[in-house]
Formats: sequence, C-alpha cells, structure tokens
Amino acid sequence: MTGCNSQCRYEAESCDPDCSPGPVEDNEFLCRGAFNPRHFKKGKLQPSFIPKKELAESRLSVYRESNKVAFSREAVIDQIRKTGSADQSLESVLSAEVIRIRAISAPGVTGRVLCVRDECECDRSGGKHPAHAHIAMCEKSFPAPIDSQADIFLQVWRDLVTLFREQQQQLSGA
Repeated sequence: MTGCNSQCRYEAESCDPDCSPGPVEDNEFLCRGAFNPRHFKKGKLQPSFIPKKELAESRLSVYRESNKVAFSREAVIDQIRKTGSADQSLESVLSAEVIRIRAISAPGVTGRVLCVRDECECDRSGGKHPAHAHIAMCEKSFPAPIDSQADIFLQVWRDLVTLFREQQQQLSGA
C-alpha cells in the first residue's frame, strides 16, 4: 500500500480562510485532554483518550499549540477544559509534535499513514476555533470505511497513544 507523502492534498489546504491560520506545520504541537473519570480507571490513564472511532472517521479532534496560531499551552488547556462535561474534570493534557505524528508508520505501507488537517470546526453544531485541527488516517492507505478492529489500524492507534503519552502534563486542582 502507498500512504500519503509530504504533498498530501488535504494537509496543504486551509479549511476556512476567515478563521484558520493556515495548514498545520511540522513544528507545531497538537494537544488532547484526558478527563476524569471518562479516561481514567482506578487513577490510571486509559488509551481511550484517543477514541478509535474518531481516528477511524479521520476526525480526531486536537488543538494546535504554536506561534503560528498564537495559542499558548495555557490557552489550549482553557479551551480543552471547556469541551468537558460538568461531571468530568480535566486531569491532564497530552501533546505530540506534528512531525512525529506524521512519522508514524505501518507495516506494508510506503509513506505516511496519518495526516494532520487544518480544521476549524470543533464540534458538530458549527462551532469554530482557529487553533483546532484533526488527525486523520491517510485515505490512500485507509479508504473509508476504515475497519477500526483491523490489526494495521490498531497498530497505528497504539503508536499514536504512545506518542501522546510521552508528553503528558498533569494538572493540579483540575
């Protein structure tokens, strides 16, 4: 199978010129929140902080932390905190550098398996945020519908979970 290359057409597009700062660059960091109790079991972070369904649908929601979007770590934390429900507390923020996300590989796939798309729509009701993005499966290697139980998909998902766990910021008093 052939994956995306550095000229992925979706990554090169800006989703919304009125809202977006432009395509996601390799030196940006992408952040996700881990909420308690949703993503924790007996105090231990579960891999569910990266939902398989969202990744399989190529719409894994993340926030961009970079100078390009003028969005600091504190601003990311505040925005992620707003996405949780009243009965969930933001316990930690996990992040990964875009170049490392794009470097994740899969057996039998030449090229990238993950794309990072500029995507300002941060919810299904039309809400927008300039620092929002999606991590997506490369559609050349993984045409829809993606089987989220396939070994190759699960390997990519596990590698992404591991990468985000490398930079986990615990929040005190969350």
